[in-house]
Amino acid sequence: ICTEKKTILSVEDILALIGNKCDG
Repeated sequence: ICTEKKTILSVEDILALIGNKCDG
């Protein structure tokens, strides 16, 4: 899953970034 870049990341956003890699 690719999430849009945000200035402020919530806990869920951080966990999502750690748990998912964005390819291409």
